[in-house]
Amino acid sequence: MQQEEINKCERELNLSLPRSYREFLLRSNGAHLFYSEELEACSDDVWWASSGIKIFGTGELLSYRHYRRITSSPFNDPEDPSILAFAYLGRVSTGDFCAFDTAFVGDEYPVLDCDQDYPSSKWKESPIAFSFEEWLLKMFDRIVNHKSLPEYWFSDTLHNNSLGILGSSTDYC
Repeated sequence: MQQEEINKCERELNLSLPRSYREFLLRSNGAHLFYSEELEACSDDVWWASSGIKIFGTGELLSYRHYRRITSSPFNDPEDPSILAFAYLGRVSTGDFCAFDTAFVGDEYPVLDCDQDYPSSKWKESPIAFSFEEWLLKMFDRIVNHKSLPEYWFSDTLHNNSLGILGSSTDYC
């Protein structure tokens, strides 16, 4: 990706993207993490496991922001315009996403868990990371060092998301 494409995206969004996310975009214009084609054909019990976490590129940032603005919230709660979604949590299959709190002043923005079960005003109360880089590092640490699923901000006991509970990848089908 070229720097000019990122600059154009920032102009259209009318904001500066966080430093660590800009660096990510320069190397990869988005990513689909923890996606598994093998799991697509599995039983209904684990249909969600294959969809992964989609980190948006510049085009997806713009189109998802437009989508969020034209769809209604389950609470008829107008979403705070300073919330910028950058990752769709398809693996958890709830419509949830992660976003930056762009109202924060600095070269990094806090990362929010945008849980559709709560109004957007609640999302800012408990950031799950203080930068995109920290968010990524915590996810990979959770996978590699803790042998658990990437959503480190979820409680294993509440969401049954540890790999030990799910078993090995061969146990899915």
